[in-house]
Amino acid sequence: MNEKIAQTLRSKTDYNHFLAIVERKIAEIEEERVLDRIWVHFDLDMFFVACEIRDNPSLADKPVAVGGMSMISTANYIARKFGVRSAMPGFIAKELCPELVLISGNYSKYSEASRIFQDIIRIYDEDYESGGLDEAALD
Repeated sequence: MNEKIAQTLRSKTDYNHFLAIVERKIAEIEEERVLDRIWVHFDLDMFFVACEIRDNPSLADKPVAVGGMSMISTANYIARKFGVRSAMPGFIAKELCPELVLISGNYSKYSEASRIFQDIIRIYDEDYESGGLDEAALD
C-alpha cells in the first residue's frame, strides 16, 4: 500500500511538472499571436449542384448530385439526408436514394461561376489563394 501511495505522489509530481511546462509553452505562444490580421477561408459547399439548381430551379426541392454512376463530385443537402456523399460511387448513391437526380458535370459552367466568385473575392484581396473552383483563402 505504501508503494502505491509513493507511486501516486510521484505521478502527481510528474503531472505538475509537465503541466508547468505546458502552461509556459502556452504563454509563449500567446505572446506570439498576431491579432491584427484577418484570415478568411471560403469553401462553397455543393458548388456544382448549386450551379445546376441556379440554371434549373425545378431541381431545388429534389435530391441532386453531380457526377455519374461511377463517382459523385458533390450532392445537395436533400441527397445528403439519404447518405449520398461526395466521392461516392453513383450506383451506391442511387441505392441509398432512388429518386436521386444525377447530372453529368459541366465544368465550363462551373468555371464561369467560379470566375464570378473569384472576381468578387479579388475586390477584397488581390493576392487571394484558390484551392479549387469553389475555394478561396484571403489574408
